[in-house]
Amino acid sequence: MDIYNDETIDLKERIKEKLKELSKKKSVPFELTVSVGSACSDNGDSLKDLILKADKAMYMEKKKYH
Repeated sequence: MDIYNDETIDLKERIKEKLKELSKKKSVPFELTVSVGSACSDNGDSLKDLILKADKAMYMEKKKYH
């Protein structure tokens, strides 16, 4: 599950914008993209569970654009 709040959305968008800027500056012959997943710990989730949630969210984000 991807947890969206203003800070998370802002951070994701800033990362994507910086990557676009870098691609344009370097004149690369391909488009660079990034997919970011975020998660929040629920009910004392273990670190492993939290990482799995974030990983799942990242792949869901990736499917939106590919």
